[in-house]
Amino acid sequence: MDKDGDIYFVEGKYKKSETDENGFSTGYSLYKYALKNSDKSEITKANTYYISDGKLYFTRLCPKTDTVRLFIAPLSDPQNVKDTGIDVGSQISENTPYMYYPADGDVYYSNGENKLYRYNEDNEKSDTVCTFKDKSFVRYFQYFNNTMIVLVREPNDNGKMYQYVLYYLDNDNKPQKIIDDAKLNEKYFYGYEYIDYMTIFNNCEDYFLLSTYDPDADTAAYLVDKDFKLHKFISNGEWDYDTYAERRADLEERES
Repeated sequence: MDKDGDIYFVEGKYKKSETDENGFSTGYSLYKYALKNSDKSEITKANTYYISDGKLYFTRLCPKTDTVRLFIAPLSDPQNVKDTGIDVGSQISENTPYMYYPADGDVYYSNGENKLYRYNEDNEKSDTVCTFKDKSFVRYFQYFNNTMIVLVREPNDNGKMYQYVLYYLDNDNKPQKIIDDAKLNEKYFYGYEYIDYMTIFNNCEDYFLLSTYDPDADTAAYLVDKDFKLHKFISNGEWDYDTYAERRADLEERES
């Protein structure tokens, strides 16, 4: 919702056969709903969107090439569309997460690889900001206190399994580890806790939120402060090891 009381949302249904003359899917559209008069109007064909500095950033699916293309248009003139030529991942066959994030005339994006890219809107060129481990992929990224935070899924130290790792990029755009799944699970005897997602709040310079889950459907949330220290905020279904040990001992005594 914007300050004028207009609500933006995507609505539709994907059908592979429904495409425009350029091969992009027409199944989903971006709409604007005005609260003051209950008017709903279609803005453009899109399956995801982001609004920043009076510009509309949005994607369209191309079923034939199995790609997701990024477009930019003025919010005041959404039909004046610029095709960036950037494919930000595949949502169809590989279910690859696609991400893009505009900031100060650049668009940071990932296409399901182990690289974070930056597209300059003025010269319409892209460069590589950072490269992570082989066989990894960038899942999520956003600025926090003028520092880029990146969540990456990558092979663990033995290379046999995968884990999530949270990084920040230093002044030279080198990744510096904040925490990974292995560190998060040092205290566990049973189960395994995974980094799931992060949420960075607008106009909040003190902390951002990191959420986790494990296969037993236990969830937790941590506040990450300016120094990238974690503070547990809330947990659901956290295992009580002391109680478990007491009940197990009681059961064994009864069985004997």
